[in-house]
Amino acid sequence: MNKILVLSLMAVLTSSNAFAASSGSCGTGCTYTLDDKGLLTVTGTGENASIKSYAFDGNLNIYDVVIKGTIKSIGTDAFHGSDSNTSNIRSVDMSQSEVETIGVGAFYHNTKLETLTFSPTLKTIEYAAFKTGYPPIKELILPEGLTTINNQAFAWMNGIEVLVIPDSVTSISTSVFDGFGLGYNNTYNEVKVYCSEAKKSLCEQAFRNSDISRNNFTNNEGTHSNLIEIKAYSKDGDFYIVDGKKYASFSDMGAGKEYHNVKRIYTVEEATEAAKGNKNTFSIKYR
Repeated sequence: MNKILVLSLMAVLTSSNAFAASSGSCGTGCTYTLDDKGLLTVTGTGENASIKSYAFDGNLNIYDVVIKGTIKSIGTDAFHGSDSNTSNIRSVDMSQSEVETIGVGAFYHNTKLETLTFSPTLKTIEYAAFKTGYPPIKELILPEGLTTINNQAFAWMNGIEVLVIPDSVTSISTSVFDGFGLGYNNTYNEVKVYCSEAKKSLCEQAFRNSDISRNNFTNNEGTHSNLIEIKAYSKDGDFYIVDGKKYASFSDMGAGKEYHNVKRIYTVEEATEAAKGNKNTFSIKYR
């Protein structure tokens, strides 16, 4: 009898995060599948496919989101977390899609968000699209081609440590980055912001309108308005240059992983072949 009870308890514990899989329509030319582990895959087919407003609003069974195919827009509050239970979404990947517009409040109140990857076609992020409070996400790399970031689009994503604003951005509304730098319980986070040389003044203006610059968040330790560090970058082919240092990616830049040119190391066979007919001495390094 005891063994049966133990086995029954184990079955309950191991299946606590499982639920029935589902599938269906989620908008114009839009279908979805949700597996029993919480992976939601949204696929667009045909021209002007879109995710409808409130399509997955308050759905606590979704843990990871993949959007792909010809999806062009994500509707108002499409993935809005419920105000009482927030949301369980921890990752959003739009890299395989053609999303151009992320609608008002589309991912509002997603407080467990850890990673966010945008589509390469993104043009506009609407009001409060990702507004939330204290999500664990640390890095926000906006894609080249993005032009417009509307009011409070990323407000209170205040765990961000690295933010990249591409050269293509021409409009950043007031309060887009409200709350950046302010952590839990009157603590503070440093934020590194990377902009192109041409857009540095636009970036500075965006943060002059943010809470951290407007109020300076003064406490007993003094002012913390210097928590936002804005750096200008330039390009060298596929590499990024900041303060004379070269980086292979913005992630490396944020982590301080500088790129160094590495000379090719030849195998014994390659060096021997290269040395034929050459009187110069070769120094052979083994891999």
